[in-house]
Amino acid sequence: MRGHSEANEPGDGPATASSADAAAAGTDTTTDASAAAKDQDKDKIFFAPVALGPLAGINPAARTGFTSDLAARLVWKDAQVDGLAPANLPDSDAQEWKDGSVPAASDASLVVLTTVLAIDAKSTPDTVQATVEMKALDPSGATIFDKKALGHAPATSDQGIASAKPPASAAAWDACTTLVGALATVIEGRATPAAATVAAAKVAVEIDSDPSKAAITIDGAAAGTTPSKATLTTGPHTVAIALDGYDTWTRSDVVPSDGMIIQPILHKTGSADAQGATGVTDTTDTTESSAAGTTATPSGPQPKRATVDPIAAPPTPDTLVVPGDK
Repeated sequence: MRGHSEANEPGDGPATASSADAAAAGTDTTTDASAAAKDQDKDKIFFAPVALGPLAGINPAARTGFTSDLAARLVWKDAQVDGLAPANLPDSDAQEWKDGSVPAASDASLVVLTTVLAIDAKSTPDTVQATVEMKALDPSGATIFDKKALGHAPATSDQGIASAKPPASAAAWDACTTLVGALATVIEGRATPAAATVAAAKVAVEIDSDPSKAAITIDGAAAGTTPSKATLTTGPHTVAIALDGYDTWTRSDVVPSDGMIIQPILHKTGSADAQGATGVTDTTDTTESSAAGTTATPSGPQPKRATVDPIAAPPTPDTLVVPGDK
């Protein structure tokens, strides 16, 4: 790894200047990236532009130069992944990564954030030291890799002169190569990121109630009031809808699907009514009523009902009528 760094440090020589130009033009800079992106069997690892910190005034081209070469180095270490450096991603220290609001990274199995934290030219008389942090986020925004590394490079007498290899830049790249090697090891040892991406796919669901203005709670977190829309991952969720004076409606096995609408009928506290139906329907009124032991069926075509596991949550009528002699 050191040999590669010394022979061609990213962002410092002609070989990486073209990479930076390609990134600025909106072209993917990873070796054979356009061909690799077509291979659906490979997991897409996005590298955000490096947050240069103290290196910005020394080697500004490293923002994209380091990024593209880190992506290429990861592919070199693990041919089963597709390392990409999209030019439209925010820098690694941007607030958007903390907020989880980066649509351009929605196709990534992992997003890699690299930040130069410090440059120390006085650690030893003949060595420059750089501290770099690298994080990797999965599709849910969880951090699955977070490490710091120290990089070193020989100090030279012409540090103040623009050269092909500023010592601070070489030291930062040395730390980056250490970190991307550790990241490759973690990727090889974890479950396939592509599977995690599928599991974390999100579906838009409409949530309503009768009566409305009820508080929505999803997996224990407040999610507004009815009617409302929520974007949920495809796994099962616990949904609760509560309104003062009414029994709280709760379902712990809601698996969202396209077009699903959660719309339970809330019953006043202390009433004899059961909780009522599955509450997972479309917007057409499907309320069943009972009188003298008979059930009225709405006229017209029956509405489509979202798929619900009949074993985990068998549907029941809104009103359960039990004969008097039972």
